[in-house]
Amino acid sequence: MVIPTGFGPGISIGDADLESLRRGGERILTEAIRVARTAAPGLANATQPPIPCPACGVFAVSFQG
Repeated sequence: MVIPTGFGPGISIGDADLESLRRGGERILTEAIRVARTAAPGLANATQPPIPCPACGVFAVSFQG
């Protein structure tokens, strides 16, 4: 999950909230990998570290060919 900063008045979220978001993201990722492995057992599954913004990530991945 990416929480954008530098827009508007900012966010006021504590460490416990950030940890909760991280755990929620991990649960979503774990379930997505399970579903992908069920649908396509031979397909390699990988995760990537967070990216600063979706457009930046698409741009970066487009050069990995």
